[in-house]
Amino acid sequence: MAVDSREMAEPEVRLARRRVFRPRAADRPPLSAEEKSERFVLRTLTISFAIAVLTMKIGLPLSPGKVSVQFVLVIQYAVIALLMIAGRLKVSIGKLFIFLLFGMACLITAMLQPNPNFSFPSLIYVLAIYATYIFLVPVRDETLRKYFEAIQIFAIVAVALVIIDWAVQFAGQHMPNIENIIPKNFLFFDYIYIQPLEWGSRFNKPNAYFFLETSFVSQFIAFALIIEAAFFQRFKNLLIYGVGLVFTFGGTGMMLALLCVPVLLFHLRVRMLPLILISLPVVAVAAIQVGLVQNVEKRTAEFGEKGASANQRFNAQFERVGEVFSGPIRETLIGIGPGQMPNRINIMWTPISKVIVEYGIFVYALFWAFLIYCLFGRGIPFIISWMVVIQYLFLNGSFLVPIVNFYNVMLAGMLMVRPGDRDQLRRVFSRHAHRH
Repeated sequence: MAVDSREMAEPEVRLARRRVFRPRAADRPPLSAEEKSERFVLRTLTISFAIAVLTMKIGLPLSPGKVSVQFVLVIQYAVIALLMIAGRLKVSIGKLFIFLLFGMACLITAMLQPNPNFSFPSLIYVLAIYATYIFLVPVRDETLRKYFEAIQIFAIVAVALVIIDWAVQFAGQHMPNIENIIPKNFLFFDYIYIQPLEWGSRFNKPNAYFFLETSFVSQFIAFALIIEAAFFQRFKNLLIYGVGLVFTFGGTGMMLALLCVPVLLFHLRVRMLPLILISLPVVAVAAIQVGLVQNVEKRTAEFGEKGASANQRFNAQFERVGEVFSGPIRETLIGIGPGQMPNRINIMWTPISKVIVEYGIFVYALFWAFLIYCLFGRGIPFIISWMVVIQYLFLNGSFLVPIVNFYNVMLAGMLMVRPGDRDQLRRVFSRHAHRH
């Protein structure tokens, strides 16, 4: 039987094409020293980010039941040590200078306190957390894109865990709970791990197993939604993150996304507008059906309700600042001492109020100068810096919560896009988006 020579040649042609378009590892040129270094940085950032998220409920007990240091702070210093050993870490002179001024001012105000009972460990803890901000890791634009892409994948896993939480509850079972596995002494306490959907409800808000509480998982998914909308703009992923955010019933993530919308408008491409307009009615109907609209109405009413979540994160903080300026001049200048912020029921103080109350107005000014200088600029897209600042300001107790500061450092504070890559950063994200 005669065989067409073209048929015999087809496998060889396909094999040749595979060799051209998918070269084997042995055929690829060896990585340069710079490429190996960039790959090491990417892996270090990505793996440490994942470990920090997975272990945020773990605390190292300094005084069982009283003082616990979140394990995330250990991870943060491990990242610094690894990058320093690899020769990829730099100390920013500008950051270091402001940090030293901030640290010295904290020490001086503490020594001037008439009350000798202030918490010196609290002061050391402050300096230990914010010392991590002074470092820089120069990265290529492509490394930054791959890093953000990894975070997007982590967020899809978080959405899946949120859906699992709901599926298990609808099946009549208790929501999966990692606190049953972690020894009690090693739990990072002072957070409501399991929250009912509303008072008396048989359903609980999902916390995606690993997250401290609902507000943290909703914020994490909001990170991904904002990054996706700003850079990648893949409609399927936007839909996944949007649905996941709705299903968390967490007001923190929704507030974060809402406050980032004005900045996001500068990133949206024209081709996304029809898709957004088409999806809005669908999202609106879904929000009504799952009770989100009623939940938002309830959360909005909380702003004027003493002790409610929205009130204590916003109103109560500014009211406390007002009390400082209307109180004794000494306390306005040097505060009442580290760790002396009075406890109030249902309120965890944010940096807006805690810093000025405990350290006074001079430290307050230096603190905000330091934070803004660390988180903005150096080639990091403005939307990223804005996003982490907003999440930092309005999450419970964020001033001394390592995971919140970890997000600040690992998404903006430590990163620096190399000057030669900054002009083409947007094009790198655009090329990737167009491939999808």
